[in-house]
Amino acid sequence: MSQDGDVKDRRKYQRVHFEASPHTLAVSVEGYGNSVVFDMSYSGAALAQPQEKRIDQTDQPIKINLVTDIDKAAIEAKVIRATKDMVATEFLSVPVEARIIIDRMISDRMIGLNMHLIDPSHYSAHAHFTHWFHGPKETNLFLWARGDDLDKAQFDLNNVSLIFEDDALFYENKETVANAPLLNNQQVIRKALAIITQMRSNVKPLNELKKIIEEQAG
Repeated sequence: MSQDGDVKDRRKYQRVHFEASPHTLAVSVEGYGNSVVFDMSYSGAALAQPQEKRIDQTDQPIKINLVTDIDKAAIEAKVIRATKDMVATEFLSVPVEARIIIDRMISDRMIGLNMHLIDPSHYSAHAHFTHWFHGPKETNLFLWARGDDLDKAQFDLNNVSLIFEDDALFYENKETVANAPLLNNQQVIRKALAIITQMRSNVKPLNELKKIIEEQAG
């Protein structure tokens, strides 16, 4: 059904690429300043060199602070490689609070990595959308395009739907999902951003929607 190829990650702990953006996760290295995450797994992360002070020495212990809009945690880590632009780290201990953040970040991004464009031959005869991406946890993105331009979008994210229509973004909570937590506007936007930035497709309306969501996330 999918038009995309599947590439398996053979690491023990699957590593996920993070766009160089602090929209969903703010990162700092204690004593060195703010940074961003380029790559992360449960065993380590690749960070941008901190803004205030460079990290040059390998094997040194550092403390990485993770902050989201709903929680925060600190991870003790060891520097295993440092370059002009990037610092590779190995986590020495991951407290429960940090594992929850990593799990949530990776979960959303893993959904994005596994969102596949469905071949139009599988669309319903009554479907009016022009593109359908399907992924884990019943995640679906429907796009309506006029030529190459995005006209409308519906992003179903298990318990909410994010909708772009008439040049505006809004969301609707799904009443049919039992015991699902209600998300506020920024949480919905950031969840959508975490997923859509991982989607690998050159479909022009998709890239247009990415820019719209990024702008909305601020």
